[in-house]
This record gives sequence, structure tokens and C-alpha cells, in this order.
Amino acid sequence: MDFSDRMAPLPAELEAKRDADAHRVHECQTPVFLWVEVRDGRVAIFGDVAPESPTVKGFVALLIDALSGASPAEVVAVR
Repeated sequence: MDFSDRMAPLPAELEAKRDADAHRVHECQTPVFLWVEVRDGRVAIFGDVAPESPTVKGFVALLIDALSGASPAEVVAVR
């Protein structure tokens, strides 16, 4: 649950995409949005989760914290 408070706000350039329902994880009952990019050979992950769902937000924040900055091969190796 502490990780839910550590999630960085969604960058402004992604807010419009979120509002257009882009990158939504449709399998979740909670609205979850994820963006994964590779920048200079490193993975960058951005996410947005409703604050009313601190458990889901904490899980997404944990994934972002653990995988952002990793190489694509390191991310693929996570199982």
C-alpha cells in the first residue's frame, strides 16, 4: 500500500491519451493505464490508476519501480 503513494503523476503529455482511453488495461475492473517505452536502450514505464484503488495502484507502482530503467532483456526475463 505504501507504494501507491510513491507512484509518480502521469506526465502531462500522456494525460490526453489516458482521457481518450488509450493504453487502458481492459481486463482490470479498476481503470489502469500503462505506457511502456524504450529510451536509450532502457525501459521507461508510466502508469495511472484511480486513487480509490490503492492496492492496484501500489502493485502498478511496484512494477514501475522495479522495471523502469532496466534493459528490455531484463524485463522480458521477469516471470
